[in-house]
Amino acid sequence: MKSRSVKERPIEGISSARRYRWGQRYWWSRRQQHPVPERRRVAPLPIEPLEPRLLLSVAGIGGEAQSSDVQITNVVTSLGSFKDNTLYENVNGTVSNGSGQYMITGVTAGQGNFAARRGLLAFDLSSVVSAGSQIISASLTLHMSRTIAGPQDVSLHRVLTDWGEGASNAPSQEGDGAVAESGDATWLHTQYDTDFWTTAGGDFVPTASASTSVDGIDFYSWSSAQLVADVQAWLDNSSANFGWMLIGNETADTTTKRFDTRDHPTPENRPVLMIEYDGDPSATLPHTEDFNDAVADFFVPVSGVWSVINERYEGGPAAPGSDAITLLDIGDSLPTQTRISAGLYMADTASLVNAYLIFDYQSAADFKFAGGDSDASQWEIGHFDGTNWIIDASLPFAVLDNV
Repeated sequence: MKSRSVKERPIEGISSARRYRWGQRYWWSRRQQHPVPERRRVAPLPIEPLEPRLLLSVAGIGGEAQSSDVQITNVVTSLGSFKDNTLYENVNGTVSNGSGQYMITGVTAGQGNFAARRGLLAFDLSSVVSAGSQIISASLTLHMSRTIAGPQDVSLHRVLTDWGEGASNAPSQEGDGAVAESGDATWLHTQYDTDFWTTAGGDFVPTASASTSVDGIDFYSWSSAQLVADVQAWLDNSSANFGWMLIGNETADTTTKRFDTRDHPTPENRPVLMIEYDGDPSATLPHTEDFNDAVADFFVPVSGVWSVINERYEGGPAAPGSDAITLLDIGDSLPTQTRISAGLYMADTASLVNAYLIFDYQSAADFKFAGGDSDASQWEIGHFDGTNWIIDASLPFAVLDNV
């Protein structure tokens, strides 16, 4: 029989950023697919079902598994705005667009009666981020869908007074707004027609929290250290969370940019605030293990033979057909959401090698998995029903041989 050469196949960038619940288990699984697929099982882990700690492993059956650059990092989540509106410059303060599909910035042609437009939007952080969390990064993404100008700087300014989103809904392209309804923010009012801004055009911090150049129809993002500070301040004191005002170029005519709002019929075009945060600042996150010191810190082998060689954590079964499992227990409870990533390599000493991140672990017969099938050259996500590994979806990818 002709022998097979050993192929080292790196599956690059395997990662996970999903919502996790307390008490679930996660581990890396590397397995060989045997000719009888209905018995492709991963050995159960000797753990109590409600221990709220991260358990991560690299497991192998019939071949050799290696891992490098394991990272357990902070939570990344996104949320849509819970209200938005447009202020239309108007001496009577009777124009708004609380329920419209768009918000507008800049100045219309001619600087007429309805000259400047300013957008308003706010996000309910408490719906996704737990109190006491530390904000690591923040980025706002908007879809600009119509313009009469070339590149223009559009800035975010933290709003200092609460404001409203009423039932007004401008027609057509919404450039002229609609008659303000009860509770709408207008150029003069925070809530039409009873409560007023201190300054016409809105109360906001003069210094921009972030700014970006907006040109043609596309998605645009704003991020900065001050944006992070804004989000952190709102999380720490929700009573001061009035969102941002979106201000375009108001020093010249014909500078308007129209952005889609939360009422836009296309969900992908609605405002999105992406936040990275540490859900438990007292925990040992972020945790990184690169094996550069020739030690696999926090890893505890359960089965097989494991060692650090050339800055990789390598393991294989003690006997053909058996498993090799090693656990990573960082010794801390994890926040509700956690992101895990690692570089995973496989030495193909047998046929049909897969590598999976197992998540949503309920029991040894009930969990989900996602990762790479190196022989089929595809990413896979699926679930284990106690007997079969069932692929729910897959996506082709290129596997590198002998690299």
